[in-house]
Amino acid sequence: MRRDMELVRSLLLRLEEVNIPPGANITFYGYEDEIAVDGYEPDVIALHLFMLLDGGLLKGKNMGQGVMMTDLSWAGHEFLDSVRDGEVWRRTKDGATRAGGFTIGLLGDLAKAILKGEIVKHTGLP
Repeated sequence: MRRDMELVRSLLLRLEEVNIPPGANITFYGYEDEIAVDGYEPDVIALHLFMLLDGGLLKGKNMGQGVMMTDLSWAGHEFLDSVRDGEVWRRTKDGATRAGGFTIGLLGDLAKAILKGEIVKHTGLP
């Protein structure tokens, strides 16, 4: 199965909103309402949860049937902060598509470059 970066972003946005008290965890199997994404089946969501864990974007553990998580990792927060804005995300995807390929690191770098350009435009700072 291919990694779907639109789903990755959507899941990170949803997972960030889940209230997990410090020291606690929650296990997701892909079918929970909190992380449901229109147009995606639970098994696809579950596979992407495992990808997020394997990619270091979540703090947690592979439980075989699901992903037990405590929070997004630092890298998960960094990536999400760089692609949170819908327009920045659109421009990031467009740039990556024109380049013909991407990794999650390159997507994050491209989004950060776009954000930096917006900061320069709005503040005048280099």
